Amino acid sequence: MDIGSVISAALVGGFSYDLVKNGLQLSVANIMDLTREKAIDWIYDEEATEKIAGRINELVYNNESQEQYEQRLDSDVVLNELLKQLSQKAAPVAIIVDNSENTRVAGRDYNEHNNHTHHHNPETKPKKS
Repeated sequence: MDIGSVISAALVGGFSYDLVKNGLQLSVANIMDLTREKAIDWIYDEEATEKIAGRINELVYNNESQEQYEQRLDSDVVLNELLKQLSQKAAPVAIIVDNSENTRVAGRDYNEHNNHTHHHNPETKPKKS
């Protein structure tokens, strides 16, 4: 799945059906476990996942088949809008700052572990401290 694409409510219903059918509530932990188990490229962070789980829990399971459950979730306007809005926030953001001989990448998805410095002049080496 491409980053920034919207995960469908029916897909969420498909992987969560067994839990709700057995009377369990969805949580961030079990959504993350289920998406890993089923190899679904889950693009949402913990806060977004909590909102999605909350909405699905509001849509109480009505002793329906998996197909009926998926269709009901897929037709829920609130859930679909939530998935759409949160997927836009989940798209990676990078800002290139070019104000010296080094260019740094910074943004929401930037951290010290993926710090990549690109040198404009390959023969110029950073000074050692």
